[in-house]
Amino acid sequence: MLCANPVWDMLLDLYVADHEGRLPYIWPLSVAGKVPISSAHRKIDAMVQQGLVIRVIDESDRRRVGIQLTAEFRERLELLFDRLMLAFHDASCS
Repeated sequence: MLCANPVWDMLLDLYVADHEGRLPYIWPLSVAGKVPISSAHRKIDAMVQQGLVIRVIDESDRRRVGIQLTAEFRERLELLFDRLMLAFHDASCS
């Protein structure tokens, strides 16, 4: 766990998966957030309602549903990470 909020850990896992071209499913996200699968489902439901993620049907096995960041939220995360890197760089150069 990277932080105290399992949703943040799940979002970070989704961000990395997006950059690696992977489509994560519920189970790995529950592991990333260190929450039971039932809690992961509830947290993903909330993230879907907030427009942070979408559910994607796995074309190779239509019974499986992957989770993916929305394009808008991915852009917001990238902006956040860019700002953090600039702040870190400015602080380390002072």
